[in-house]
Amino acid sequence: MGKDGIKLKIALLADLHIRKGINLLSPMLDSLNKDDVDIVIIAGDAISENNPDLYSEFLDTITSIQHPVKVIKGDYDNGDIWEDTFGSRYSSVDISDYHLDFLDTSYLEHKFASGWLNTIATADTNQYTWLKEELLKDEKYHLVFSHHPALITPYESAIDSKLNIDNIRAFYSGHLHEAYKVYFPYKKPKRAFKEGVISVPVSFHGNSSYALILVNEKDELITIPRNIVSKSTAW
Repeated sequence: MGKDGIKLKIALLADLHIRKGINLLSPMLDSLNKDDVDIVIIAGDAISENNPDLYSEFLDTITSIQHPVKVIKGDYDNGDIWEDTFGSRYSSVDISDYHLDFLDTSYLEHKFASGWLNTIATADTNQYTWLKEELLKDEKYHLVFSHHPALITPYESAIDSKLNIDNIRAFYSGHLHEAYKVYFPYKKPKRAFKEGVISVPVSFHGNSSYALILVNEKDELITIPRNIVSKSTAW
């Protein structure tokens, strides 16, 4: 744990939509490298289309990031090139006493009427089985990252009862290009977190920006926006 009482620091980016002549990741590099983070997570739609040249530009850019980087599949950068470049569609890593799960929700394509918690059990059974096993592995809290939001509406009926939701501290995603939060309660909370489990798409909205996620010694979540070039656009 750091001297400031922060035990986990994450930089979360999403929806860069890099295209020819516009690379919103480049102006973020100095700020990203100055932030003392444990990992940089790029939650999908890093590029605007499934194009080898755009992948090359994206890879050239992320090599300048001086932290571990995890790239998640989105609906715009979905395809064989992504898997050839980044490997497994879904994976996890332990950092501090947290378990970070990275999902592939690209099967939802450009839809946003329902979150992946409503669909993954039937649409991607292999990944669903893997996620269930991950959530049962240990007593660590989980932070779950995906491109599409876990939930669009906060109805408890949308939560799959077969998933060990009590081990999930928060869901983070991109896709919507706007800030909003969905709160829903633990059924059997380990701690009396005031907000319960939260589902948070990162606020991007076309600007060159990212969210800095901090977890303190009380397992409270703190989100700090980093707005780099406010007049840039991803579209």
